[in-house]
Amino acid sequence: MTWLLQPLALFFFVGGWVGSQSYGSAVVNGIRYRTWLALRLRQLIRPTSVLLGVWALVLIGLALEGVAFETIRTLLRLAVSPLWFLCVYAVITAATPLIRRCGAGRLVLVAFALVGAADLVRGLVGDLEWVGSLRWLNVLTGWLVPYALGVFRAAGGLSRRRHAAGLLVCGAAGLAGLVLWCGYPASMVGVPGASLSNLNPPSLAAVCFGLAQCGLGLLLCGPLRRLTGQPTGPVPSLSGRASDAARERATAGQFCWAVVAVLNLSAMTVFLWHQTSMIATTVFWLGFGQRRPGLHTAPEDPFWVAFRLAWIPVFACVLALFWLAFKDVEKSARHHPKVFRTPPGNSPDVTR
Repeated sequence: MTWLLQPLALFFFVGGWVGSQSYGSAVVNGIRYRTWLALRLRQLIRPTSVLLGVWALVLIGLALEGVAFETIRTLLRLAVSPLWFLCVYAVITAATPLIRRCGAGRLVLVAFALVGAADLVRGLVGDLEWVGSLRWLNVLTGWLVPYALGVFRAAGGLSRRRHAAGLLVCGAAGLAGLVLWCGYPASMVGVPGASLSNLNPPSLAAVCFGLAQCGLGLLLCGPLRRLTGQPTGPVPSLSGRASDAARERATAGQFCWAVVAVLNLSAMTVFLWHQTSMIATTVFWLGFGQRRPGLHTAPEDPFWVAFRLAWIPVFACVLALFWLAFKDVEKSARHHPKVFRTPPGNSPDVTR
């Protein structure tokens, strides 16, 4: 299940792809690096500040009500656990011009080799303290691999299906070999009690898994665009859209594309509040004094997975409420009048 619910490599891959295009547009339009970076980081900082502010009020209220410190600490850790990813993402985003200048393709190979070298040292000398400290460099090098791969794609690399297929096959083969013969855990998240985590810090297995994800994503990109009817030409005028609407109705695929497009404008909001939505659901049902299967019970039997899947629509509904409440915060962080004042006929989106 963790293979389906661990998309971080895709986040970094798309971030590198879009970030490189954004920086290229900024350079063409005479926008300075400092302004470009401020816009990129503002999209991360403003929604995150709102999340932290809301949770600060919640935790203060719990403390005043006499809730145990351990409970408050656990809730805080769960709520802010997604934020470590943003710190790494911000650092690598700031290095986008350097990645472009040094050659993203070469950096992918160098970063991959550094992750492999750190894991090799661990395999040769064991879990010594200095080895553990050395492997924390993988937090940067491990996520630099998919980000630089995205920058490479933005520069025209990986343009053929065989390139994507090669990424998928090589990544999957590497992952299978590491799990089957080198003792790496199959789970792509940290498991309590495990001697090695694939995520904290990222291991070579996690990097191989990320490469396979990126390859699969590239292979599915075209078919998904055709399935959803994503527009590929210029946006029609209002009169043109009205006449088109009179001739035909939107297909189910086009409706799905519209939903994805809207959610993409609030991707940070969805990411930041997904953990809070699960916490809110869990605490709400605890108030009824009963332990709900799949929500408050441990995964001790196969039925737990079925019960957990049944709770996903509930989580999604709660998340939708948070999205409605806070989506405008992210939207306001995307616009800057000074930067977006461009000549007629030339309107680059430097925030994407």
